Amino acid sequence: MSYNAIVVHLNKQIGKEEGDPDSVFTFKSISDHRKVKGQYEVLVEWETGDATWEPISLIRRDDPVTLAQYGMGNGLLSEPG
Repeated sequence: MSYNAIVVHLNKQIGKEEGDPDSVFTFKSISDHRKVKGQYEVLVEWETGDATWEPISLIRRDDPVTLAQYGMGNGLLSEPG
């Protein structure tokens, strides 16, 4: 089961509707990365259609599998940080 499917399922269990400010945000993909002031960020494509730069530490905590898949697909697993 994908991360996004799990989040949608959890939101339904707790009675949250899409667009509810207390619902959990889901994202479609990670599409890019950059290093800013010594810290890595990833460009997250959200289910809402928005895209934002997020600290890699945040995504690592919330969805380490998707982050690892992005890193593997982009040859980043041997990079520091």
